[in-house]
Amino acid sequence: MQMLRQDLRYGLRMLAKSPGFTIVAVLTLALGIGANTAIFSVVNAVILRPLAYKDSTSLVNIWGRFEKDGIPQNWISEPEYWDLLDHTDSFSQIAAYSLGGRANLTRTDGPPVQVSEANATASVLPMLGISPFLGRSFNVEEDQPGHSHFALLSYTLWQSEFGGDRNIVTKPIQLDGETYTIVGVLPKQFSLGGKQDLWIPLGLDRAKPGGRGSHYLHVVARLKTGVGSAQASSALTRFAGDLRRAYPNDYGRDRENFDMYMLPVKEQLVGKLRPALFVLLGAVAFVLLIACANVANLLLARASAREKELAIRSALGAGRSRLVRQLLTESLILAIAGGLLGLALAYWGVDALRVLVPANTPRMDEVQLDSLVLVFTFGVSLLTGLLFGLAPAWHVARTDLRETLNEGGRGTSAAAGSRHLRTGLVVSELALSVLLLAGAGLLIRSFSRLVDVSPGFQTQHLLTAELSLPEKAYPDGPPVQKFYTQLMANLSTTPGIQAVGAASAMPLTDSYNSGSVFFEDTSIPDIPRLQNLGNLPYMEIDQRAVTTGYFQAMRIPLVRGRFLTEADDASAQLVAVVDSNFAHHFWPHGDAIGQRVAIDTIPDVKPQTPRWRTIVGVVGHVKHYALDVEGREQIYFPHRQPLYGVFAPRDMTLAVRTSLDPSSMTTAIRGQVRAIDKNLALYHVATMDELVSDSVAQPRLNLSLLVAFAALALVLAAVGVYGVMAYSVTQRTQEFGIRMALGASRGDVLRQVFLEGSRLAALGLALGLIAALALTRLMSSLLFEVNASDPVTFGVATTILGLVALAACYVPAHRATRVDPLIALRYE
Repeated sequence: MQMLRQDLRYGLRMLAKSPGFTIVAVLTLALGIGANTAIFSVVNAVILRPLAYKDSTSLVNIWGRFEKDGIPQNWISEPEYWDLLDHTDSFSQIAAYSLGGRANLTRTDGPPVQVSEANATASVLPMLGISPFLGRSFNVEEDQPGHSHFALLSYTLWQSEFGGDRNIVTKPIQLDGETYTIVGVLPKQFSLGGKQDLWIPLGLDRAKPGGRGSHYLHVVARLKTGVGSAQASSALTRFAGDLRRAYPNDYGRDRENFDMYMLPVKEQLVGKLRPALFVLLGAVAFVLLIACANVANLLLARASAREKELAIRSALGAGRSRLVRQLLTESLILAIAGGLLGLALAYWGVDALRVLVPANTPRMDEVQLDSLVLVFTFGVSLLTGLLFGLAPAWHVARTDLRETLNEGGRGTSAAAGSRHLRTGLVVSELALSVLLLAGAGLLIRSFSRLVDVSPGFQTQHLLTAELSLPEKAYPDGPPVQKFYTQLMANLSTTPGIQAVGAASAMPLTDSYNSGSVFFEDTSIPDIPRLQNLGNLPYMEIDQRAVTTGYFQAMRIPLVRGRFLTEADDASAQLVAVVDSNFAHHFWPHGDAIGQRVAIDTIPDVKPQTPRWRTIVGVVGHVKHYALDVEGREQIYFPHRQPLYGVFAPRDMTLAVRTSLDPSSMTTAIRGQVRAIDKNLALYHVATMDELVSDSVAQPRLNLSLLVAFAALALVLAAVGVYGVMAYSVTQRTQEFGIRMALGASRGDVLRQVFLEGSRLAALGLALGLIAALALTRLMSSLLFEVNASDPVTFGVATTILGLVALAACYVPAHRATRVDPLIALRYE
């Protein structure tokens, strides 16, 4: 212990004598360690840390799957939920909830606000092991049809709309004109499939479970003790097969296309983030390795300069192991100092990441520098200290310290070995930098292609806003149609508004509508997703109820036929407009105009006349789900021609095209809504440009971080090349003087030094290209229309790094040409 204290005191004293070296080394390490700590804190919170649920590893989501329809996940219908409860024995508990509801919360001190609403069975919170922050959860009696006027508030809504009132429990609130009793407030961190403002009992009616084709329930279950995932999965597959055989009209008579599967709740929540996070973690690890190589080179140069000092200490009795330990101690001091500064940088970096990441990124509010992150930072600091400390220790272990005391002892084999080690470190830096630059380049090309994708409509000067009409005030089709007809008329005459429309699902907003579309024409191509029920072909298609003016407001181009008009009302012939993909897939050699389809009648074993709609127009295809997802075929029907003759969608999203800044029209639109119904509120008001930007927020973040890491690697690599070449020139000053004294020109010296640096750069670039070709394949899932071994990207990356490396070589090479031969001959 006494020796350790002596080593620490001596190491601190020696580092203090070289403040420039110490500051550069600590800052270099702090950048690498800080970046690793920040990214690891995200990986720890999102991927590694268990969910805040009771025994979360046994929780799974149960999904339906229609393989022929190309839908990887589909919700569960009410009858399927009851069947799961009655006929599966792999789960100890099964619960259900639904998301995506909207409600107008009436306030006494201001206009109403629209809130997001979720519905859950009373069993959800107890199964998850979640206790409310205030009050209690629902009981079984409250989760009954007609008795579900109770509410659990989210912590955020409790704070924002009720001022954190701790006496809120048992108080009434008005939702869509109906009274609900608050039974509790949920914990701050609680989240189940997104941020929901309040939860209401689901109130499923077992006696009237609804249709098997009405899939809207999220089902969560807990595996029984002793039941493995493989066993439960096999049981679900058998269960789905039983349903297909028991209900052939619901699951396809001709093709066994329906299946059920489960996914761990944690995988469901964060599985899509795992590839990007691990790529980023690997990138910052490479940055740290480059930083270690730079510091190792600095320490090697410093160790060479300290050879006489170390030789004297050896002559006074210090053993070689003691000298090596002293150098490792100094390295660890640097590493710990870099780790402490890196921890401070990581604290700032985590705050920056919280701002930069998309708002819907799960578990980001759990990111913090907790004990595991601190242990990680400490471990990384010690490991890096050992990594870059081995270089000077190795140098001292190989140096003949007795020869160093002699005037002629300058060209030892250890010095040659040290020179090889320094060049090897620089080659490694360049190789790692190529890998990072290639990865960043691939993401740049991918993101560039992604944002160049046309969504199928014009985004500029377009404002969107959601509306939800309460069922009590708007009970059936005519009142709903009347409201939206009047609102469209009022908005169309508002100054600054060029066109206005509304749709039941707006592109790029995570809102979807789909259903079976039946074809009168039985000769349509038998494409893979097509099924037959009775004598009629049908297929799952994206469906949209739209008002007159929607296509004009969105500027979705008309391909053939006509748009919907005011004449397409409930008294007129049923009509529909389809997109170009729909027309091409089903009538590739004919004309979709005039063909008939049914979207609100499902023929079954009972005689039933389909409600045929005539296709009157073909419009362009819209990227509804995301810019990188083609999506299914699309069909649009007039909002004024309600489904089943009575139902018109109450939840619609406005599309308002303006001549002014779209955001400036929000107040005017709110005023027109309240002029018709003062109890309604707009929700999710955003420009379409903002929605498009939000839809690519995650790829943009991945790109930004990887580009930042690649830029840092490029700078560190350039510094490393410059440092090695500058040190080489300094060590060879006498040699250059002798060469020029014997007749060598300055150009000869410049060419020699420059060629040596070029060989280093070429070797590093070649090794980096080989590594990049192998490792960039791991990021294929993050790329859009770009091959992981794209030659253009690799060529640009190596060219940029090569030019930077050559520039770093040129400066010391040019300095070598300015050596005065007379001074160089006297150089020590």
